Amino acid sequence: RWYRYHPLFSDLLRQRLRREMPDLVAQLHRRASLWYEENGYVPESVSHALASGDEERAADLVEWTGWAVLARGEMITLLAWLDQLPAPCVRSRPQLGILRAWALALTGELARIEPCLQDVDVEEVPGEIAAIRAYIASQHDQVPLATELALQVFEHLPEKKWFSRGIAMLTLGSAALSNGEPAAAVQTLTEAVEWSRAAGQIHMAVIGTSMLGEALQMQGQLHKAAERQRQALR
Repeated sequence: RWYRYHPLFSDLLRQRLRREMPDLVAQLHRRASLWYEENGYVPESVSHALASGDEERAADLVEWTGWAVLARGEMITLLAWLDQLPAPCVRSRPQLGILRAWALALTGELARIEPCLQDVDVEEVPGEIAAIRAYIASQHDQVPLATELALQVFEHLPEKKWFSRGIAMLTLGSAALSNGEPAAAVQTLTEAVEWSRAAGQIHMAVIGTSMLGEALQMQGQLHKAAERQRQALR
């Protein structure tokens, strides 16, 4: 069983624990982390692993659950976890660096991404880095560069990498719209929305669906365009 106390009473109990049995604190956090993980409460498990000082366990959990957290749009939570891990630990795990870069990209912190990627071994995750840089180029309206980088993503990333492939496909659809190629945009954006949904990226699926409406409008298919926009709103 588990119990929830009033926050003030919880604070009182924690203060008493730290005062009377300080050596037990880390052990209890580790036990709580294990319990939460076994029962499917992964974010809580990460928090207790960090509180216990078990950095390797916390890093394992973040690496395992980070993509799902990112897909749900919880970028601030992910960045907070990564900021609590030691820098050498993050540098030694390329996936953590990629997760940080995506979280920064999707919160608009574009200027902070390249320094972050400098610590990631390009040879280990070339497709992920290409996807991130394609997204940055698209945000800066560098359409040819964004297209070139997005195409590299599909050369290096397997189909199961739905998150990054979905954003790369969205980037190609955006480029087609910018180039005045609505037919190509419709085809690409339809696939991008499917990838985004498969990855659980609802916010990206909304953006892709709305852009698909724009592409259909450019083709003069106004009824279909309106339905896509209504779908995006829903």
